[in-house]
Amino acid sequence: MRKFWTASVAAMAFTLMAAPASAQPQPWSVSGEITNDDAGGEGQHYDNHVIHLEAGQRYRIAVDSSAFDTVAQLYREVTSEPVAQNDDGDGLNPRISYTAPATGDYTLRVLGFSAEGRGAYSATVTSLPPLPPGVPVPWSTRGRIDNDDSSASAEGPHYDEYALRLEAGRRYVIKVESSDFDPVARLYPAGEDNVLAENDAGGDGLNSRLSFVL
Repeated sequence: MRKFWTASVAAMAFTLMAAPASAQPQPWSVSGEITNDDAGGEGQHYDNHVIHLEAGQRYRIAVDSSAFDTVAQLYREVTSEPVAQNDDGDGLNPRISYTAPATGDYTLRVLGFSAEGRGAYSATVTSLPPLPPGVPVPWSTRGRIDNDDSSASAEGPHYDEYALRLEAGRRYVIKVESSDFDPVARLYPAGEDNVLAENDAGGDGLNSRLSFVL
């Protein structure tokens, strides 16, 4: 069975709101605050927000706060495990890239990394364009990272992203070389933010080299 994965190359530089009664269409945003009155008991207090996602659509979920270290969790059913979560996609602020497998209401839970996490935050959900089709390997390319490339935040790190078609059970070697900057190579499942493998200086000098079995 074949799966699709995304390889990303980045420059190393790298008042309480109640949950809405019904899911909101995208794009969606909210401002909230985690307080001692929120759910959570003696553990991490949290806010729940219901959002509506469409099957096959890729989304970017972002939570930002200057008051505390936030965590974002996405649930299909709040009684089960989260289908996606992130703690520090941009500094201490979480970022989730998620492709919904089914149309319906999902729950975005915002909480602190520690049990003491309290303060104001903002959360947004926006639609992302579909990923390009994966290309088979062996594969090579030449690229350039500059200020016009995608970035995790306004201040970077900037990156280029390539979709590769890889097969389960095979070992792959991914190398990134540059004489201009210290590159980092990261391998992700397509449409997700969970890093499968990462390397900064496993090659020659500061160049990156990943060896990975799917």
